[in-house]
Formats: sequence, structure tokens, C-alpha cells
Amino acid sequence: MRIEFAQQRSLDTVETALAALAGGGMVVVVDDEDRENAGDLVRAAALAMPEAIAFMVRHTSGVLCAPRYSLVRDPLPAPGLIYELKPDSSASWLAMLVTGSGNPIQRVALRSGMGGPWQELDRGMDNYWTISGAGSGPFSAQVTDIHGHQAEITGISLEQGQRYTGMSLYTEPAPKPPPARAPEITDTTPQPPSSVASTGCAS
Repeated sequence: MRIEFAQQRSLDTVETALAALAGGGMVVVVDDEDRENAGDLVRAAALAMPEAIAFMVRHTSGVLCAPRYSLVRDPLPAPGLIYELKPDSSASWLAMLVTGSGNPIQRVALRSGMGGPWQELDRGMDNYWTISGAGSGPFSAQVTDIHGHQAEITGISLEQGQRYTGMSLYTEPAPKPPPARAPEITDTTPQPPSSVASTGCAS
């Protein structure tokens, strides 16, 4: 990977940096010259492939800071499954990327569209699931997430490009009904007539 340094001292805007990060690029965040006068390489963690990590380790101090986060089970709204085959996929070797799962994927299996036993795919460091000798298709894929949610994608061919399946690994829960109002109770017990005592003043 080649490094090119821009011969300018002007800084880009925050909007430009965010657009670069969203597109999978890497930006340099720098301190003021009168402070530490240091910089950091920043890249979106979800797009940090092995090549990017190797670049950052080689051309910096080698210390990488990763965000801490907690997984949310079945995030809403439930996303739709998308799959894509690597351009060099063939009848002898196939690599498949599955996204839009909501939860982390635990297992991907493939079988002929005509049926037969499921064959598990191996997950690579680039998140592609690979298998050798699957044939020319069409295929069906079984996708399972870490919570056991499962979906079957049918009609998969070796044709390139992203494919939107129109299905989700899990369904959104039905909205909870509003709480029932407590019935109003009216006291219907007959009440005695009220009596008013009066006092007179003698002159």
C-alpha cells in the first residue's frame, strides 16, 4: 500500500472527514501545533479489514484503540438479508458475503436448489463464507445467527452483484396493547335526606 502526502497545510472539514469514513476511507486527525502536535489514523471499525489494520500498525506506533460496545439482541427495525458473491466465484470455489442480519451470524450452509444435505461454509477474516466444489447452482443458503434465528435463501446463482432477499432473520414483536383502564365504580347506596339544624335568637 502506497502512502502519499499532500503538499498542503489546510485542513478538511468535519463533513468531508465523515463522508470519507462512511465510504471506507481513512482520515488523519491532528492536534494543534502548540499542543501535542500529533496525529491519529482513524477508520470505521466495521470496515477495518486486515489490510487496513496492517497499514495502521506498520505506519504508526502500533497501538490500536478499538471502541467498546454491547450487542443489542434483535435490533429494530429488523433489517433485510443481503448477499453478494465474490467476482471470482465459480463452480469449483464460492465466496459469499451475507449482511443485514441484525445479529452476528454464526453459521452459513449451502445445498443444491434441488435439495440434498447442507454443507457448512468456512468464515474468512474478510467475513466472506467460502466453500469448494459446490457446483454451478442454483443454490439454497441457510443463515443462522448467534441466537438461533434462521432463514433460508433460495435461487442463489453465480451471478455477480448484491441481492436483496426481502426477508429478515427475525420478526418484530407485536405492539403491546394499551393498559386496560380500571372500571369506574359509582356508589348507588341510597342516602338519607340531609337535616339542617337552626337556632333562633330571643330578643
